[in-house]
Amino acid sequence: MTWALWAITSQLHTLSYKNTALAIAYVLYGLSIFTYFRVIYEGPGTPYDFPELRLPPESEPSYNNNEYQHPYTLENSGPVVPPTELYTTHTFKDHQLSYHSCRTCNTWKPDRCHHCKTCKSCILKMDHHCPWFACCIGFRNHKFFIQSLCYITSFCGWLLLLSGHELYRFFADQDFDLHSYLSLNLVFVVVLSFTFFIAVGVFTAFSVYLLLRNYTTIEFQNEKWNYSKENEAQYEFDSRGKRRKLGHIYDLGSKNNLRAVMGDSWAAWVLPIKVTSMSLAPGQRNGINFEVNEATFEKLCNNAKLQEQLDRQLAEYRDRLRGSDE
Repeated sequence: MTWALWAITSQLHTLSYKNTALAIAYVLYGLSIFTYFRVIYEGPGTPYDFPELRLPPESEPSYNNNEYQHPYTLENSGPVVPPTELYTTHTFKDHQLSYHSCRTCNTWKPDRCHHCKTCKSCILKMDHHCPWFACCIGFRNHKFFIQSLCYITSFCGWLLLLSGHELYRFFADQDFDLHSYLSLNLVFVVVLSFTFFIAVGVFTAFSVYLLLRNYTTIEFQNEKWNYSKENEAQYEFDSRGKRRKLGHIYDLGSKNNLRAVMGDSWAAWVLPIKVTSMSLAPGQRNGINFEVNEATFEKLCNNAKLQEQLDRQLAEYRDRLRGSDE
């Protein structure tokens, strides 16, 4: 990016608004670099940011219990109750609402939290581990990641426009005397800016699509390919008996989804302003509690109850068959 900016600065000759064009290029370059390092500096956020989520040393909570059953039990410390006063779970396990914990990090795992083997830590609202940033993209740096992609795409597109114009003017004017030559730097800028504009632009478009649907990459993969086998109850049947998906419980509508990550104002959407919080107070963007689509969540709860009843009836039926055989 730095070389491309230098190259276009030295090769921009035909534009009447050269200073304005270069000013836009420098602003986009500065925002791209700033948000890139802001992603790394801010970090994704982990449950360790909140001491209240940590478990006592050498604790092994049961993974099958939920808030309506017996409390979690530690081997040496007695019962440990999930931190229901800090966050509410919307995660199902075995058709029941379940609080989760991480054996490796020895901490409670809020909804949308996953353990990254590369970072060796649980990540709040983990999206993916990005090798280009050498860190995870999670709750705290997701906004800056989206902004960085948008700025880089815009920077590449702007350089493509400027360098393409210079290249076009060179051939259109047919100024091929001994004092004019075609700069290879200009050609390289055209080729590289076009390549990165397409490559980064496609990834940016996909990331913005997930943002507007309030999906993380992990959630999108789980729903599309059912890697975790956790969404088998996320279906309902219409009047014709056809199965259809219930929807994503975190999908609040495009505008609210955008606000949930990028902030509540246009300035927050465009500028690299921090919108997350370390406060555990209700209504704060802390990466622990997330607003859900209540209608979809209610359908999931009903499906889970029906599935649990069906499993219980099947188990009783199998027991009766075994009793009759004996």
